[in-house]
Amino acid sequence: GDTCVVALTLHVDNFGEGDRDPKFAELVTAPGVAAVLLERDAAAARCSLDHARAHGDWGHTPDAHAAAKDACRPDAATRDYERRVAARFRFAREALDRAGRPRLELPFDAYVADVANASARILAAAGLALPPEPWRRTCAEPWCANASWPACDRCLGG
Repeated sequence: GDTCVVALTLHVDNFGEGDRDPKFAELVTAPGVAAVLLERDAAAARCSLDHARAHGDWGHTPDAHAAAKDACRPDAATRDYERRVAARFRFAREALDRAGRPRLELPFDAYVADVANASARILAAAGLALPPEPWRRTCAEPWCANASWPACDRCLGG
């Protein structure tokens, strides 16, 4: 096809210059960008990141996230992280509103509860469909070669 997709996962501690970075606003409001705000409880997100850094486990499946959550013991630094996450999401919403750009709001818990349905919503919001078989559950990059991809045949109305 003629569509190129670049999906970015942005954590507050690995992108931009603070909570109100104008380059971040420019990115999320750019023409052709389909903004999906997949917001996770900030304390759980921090625990997951800490677990991933400590164990080298960057699992991107609901099971992997559950395991990290179960091992989590938030500390005092979590409050600052929660504040920064809330500020970044607030800034993204404000920038999208000012630019008159649409967005899909999808809570992380709703995503992991029904990955297939959430994936269908994300694709629809971006005006996309699943790739054809046999590419649906394929990843050519080393970081996701062992990831499990959702069975989402119903995303295409099948």
